[in-house]
Amino acid sequence: MATLSLTVLPPAAAAAAAASGRLPVLRLDVFQLDVAAVTVRTSTAATAVAVPWRVAPFTSFGEVLEVEVGDALTATPTTTGFEVDVYYSAGRGPACCWLAPPQTVGKVHPFLFSQGQSCLNRSLFPCQDSPARRTTWRAARHGPRASTAVMSAPMTNAVVGGRGIGADVDAATLESTRPPGGLPPSPPAGAFPPLPPPAALHTFTAVMPDPVPAYLVALAVGELTAGEVGVRSRVWTEPGQLARAVWEFGHNDETERYLAAGERLFGPYRWGRYDLLVLAPSFPYGGMENPTMTFVTPALLVGDQSLTDVVAHEIAHSWTGNLVTNATWQNFWLNEGFTMFLQRRITAAVHGEPLTALETVAGRALLRDCMRDYGITDPLTRLTVPLEDGIDPDSVYCENAYEGGFAFVSYLAACAGDATAFNAWLTTYTTTFAFASVTPADMFDSYFTAFPALRGSWSRESWAAAEAAEAATWWDKPAPVPADLDATSTLPPLPATITDAAGRTGLAFRPGYEFMRWLHAPGWPPYYPPVAAAAELSAPADALAAAWLAGAGAVPAGAAAYTGWAALQQQRLLDVVLEAAQTPASVAPAILDALDATYGLSTSTNAEVGLRWCQTLVYARHEPAYPAVTAFLASTGKLKYVTPVFRALVAARPSADGSRPAARLATATFTSIRPTLHAAVVARLTSVLEPAGLMP
Repeated sequence: MATLSLTVLPPAAAAAAAASGRLPVLRLDVFQLDVAAVTVRTSTAATAVAVPWRVAPFTSFGEVLEVEVGDALTATPTTTGFEVDVYYSAGRGPACCWLAPPQTVGKVHPFLFSQGQSCLNRSLFPCQDSPARRTTWRAARHGPRASTAVMSAPMTNAVVGGRGIGADVDAATLESTRPPGGLPPSPPAGAFPPLPPPAALHTFTAVMPDPVPAYLVALAVGELTAGEVGVRSRVWTEPGQLARAVWEFGHNDETERYLAAGERLFGPYRWGRYDLLVLAPSFPYGGMENPTMTFVTPALLVGDQSLTDVVAHEIAHSWTGNLVTNATWQNFWLNEGFTMFLQRRITAAVHGEPLTALETVAGRALLRDCMRDYGITDPLTRLTVPLEDGIDPDSVYCENAYEGGFAFVSYLAACAGDATAFNAWLTTYTTTFAFASVTPADMFDSYFTAFPALRGSWSRESWAAAEAAEAATWWDKPAPVPADLDATSTLPPLPATITDAAGRTGLAFRPGYEFMRWLHAPGWPPYYPPVAAAAELSAPADALAAAWLAGAGAVPAGAAAYTGWAALQQQRLLDVVLEAAQTPASVAPAILDALDATYGLSTSTNAEVGLRWCQTLVYARHEPAYPAVTAFLASTGKLKYVTPVFRALVAARPSADGSRPAARLATATFTSIRPTLHAAVVARLTSVLEPAGLMP
């Protein structure tokens, strides 16, 4: 049960309302909330008044709460706003992930965490659930004393000895969560349970002083404890994995090194603390960049810090994504493409260019696989994806926003010509649009202001007109994935004068690299930055992979070198083997068995290794090893890990006798793990299995 208090109606709107003598209808996004009552009080009224409201259908993933403010109240010339209290119960919707004690590390207490991106938080609280709408917020959570709450905003509670100290709850505060007129006559079952004694509860409070979009509001409640991992960072998790988490994110000051590198490159970190919360395996993402409190998957707790680049990515979101946010989910690449660029600049500063380049090689391979999975004509392989009315933004999630967006930002950096100047522009960009939401045109205008020689005839007005007239003409001009992925890594020198066939000038209209092509043409990007620095690490991995594939299961000379490599080198070797498994010749079972026996791949605790290995086993149709595939899928709910493996199971060729053991495994495994998966992951896997007729 919950109460939402909103203060709305800025002065300009208040003046318009006063002129008409009536206050407007307020419309808020909701989904699967049980609303009991709504009250309204203007800034000039002494008491709140109950007002009519209704919840109306909107889409398959949302409803609208309409509050008839004008029926009960009138505005005066001195009205500066009004306060709306919505009394409701939440918990049935997809924003809330409830874990029973057996699903937690400690196995004793239940656990709750929320996930707001893209538009799930409408099932947690009424809001304007768009990345274009930002607000400050304050939340107080009352709950059992055995639990601790953390939220994505500065907490007012003290932390002593790794424990959050909850404040006492008084009876009046608790009673204020109930609607003034009492509960509805027949509330939904479980929606409004009896109030517990105040002495059994304590309160955790968070205050976000800066405006953020609704999707960046998050909370988690459970048996949580914290450990210090830096001068401005803690990691929170269940006690049973705290020591591992503290080492993973605190050893060699890993988290603070990423933060400090980001500040050196892109300007001050604006959010105060940077804490982490390690969640349960059902968390659907590697990380979620909730301000001040990044949520991460326990798959990162490998014991060698090999997957902490995820933390670098979430830290980079502190500038691009959180501070400056895409105004619409159509241009999700404004969040993720820029963040991939910032992440790789941060990791290059901390870990060196060769390792970062090797990670970029892996990212480029993910982009290639994305193009193969969807097909180069699919609208999801455009940077600006179609989001017509009624389309759930989560359904258009695609690697292209990350790696295709990274390619475009890298192109802009290359055309700027000077890395220091480009970094300076990034600082200007994130400062100018701090705590704001932007469109591509906002970003382009800022870029051209910093690099005026590239602007030419581009203007906001002409761009808007051109995009309206020309965007659709690019939809049927897909770019194929090149056989040699390095083919698009050479960028011709910028000509002294850039002019297109229509006489337009400037970088936006450069033939072959038009901004319109970047945003609206599907398929492979016109440019992907060179990765030559990776060669010193990738060449040994490629050579050893070739030696394994050339044998008949014998362990090649130099095989032991693998165990001393960086994790990204090991993943590179497995990427080569995975590519071979997808060819008609595939990979012989004897080779796979020898690889597994030598490196323990089926039992690896590194999820990136497990991902590649499981796909390889499926594509090679190595059925005796399928139990390893089942075990891997049962160990993680991360979207990035489970989706490719299920795609492989669906795509696997039939056995020699015509049977489809991989397809059967897909159905059986989905049935088994579905109760542990987040709603977004269930929806994605349904979209993979249903067209193949494999839904249970």
